[in-house]
Amino acid sequence: IIKKELEFSGSGDGTVPVVNVPQRVSAKLHVWGRNDMSISQGMGIYWFVADPDGLIAEEYSDWGGTIGAYPTNHEFISSGSFTLNKVGKYTTWIELLMGSQDNPEIVDRYIGDLCTVVAELVPEFTELKVASFSKK
Repeated sequence: IIKKELEFSGSGDGTVPVVNVPQRVSAKLHVWGRNDMSISQGMGIYWFVADPDGLIAEEYSDWGGTIGAYPTNHEFISSGSFTLNKVGKYTTWIELLMGSQDNPEIVDRYIGDLCTVVAELVPEFTELKVASFSKK
């Protein structure tokens, strides 16, 4: 795993772990894997994203096919998106797989923070009065 990015609507992309992500945005995870071997081989990915309560927000797996010899990279992108509804830390478990699709080996793993979501600011008005009104 050479790079992890979180794409979220309205605010651009950030390198994982991302901080100050606004609440209620739609997100997609991007993960890049690299074949460090001198031969072409199969590459796949598995991950899940957990919300601050530990519930699964997204689970994803994909097989990228045969990836060329070093230094060939492959980008995996969420097939859908998930909404960051809850304030707090979202975590992820990512496994990079290589070899045959029928019997791959885990060659790299990331377990940790994905992002920290902050509460959206909601304007609050307690009282609004018109001080004067004139016709022009």
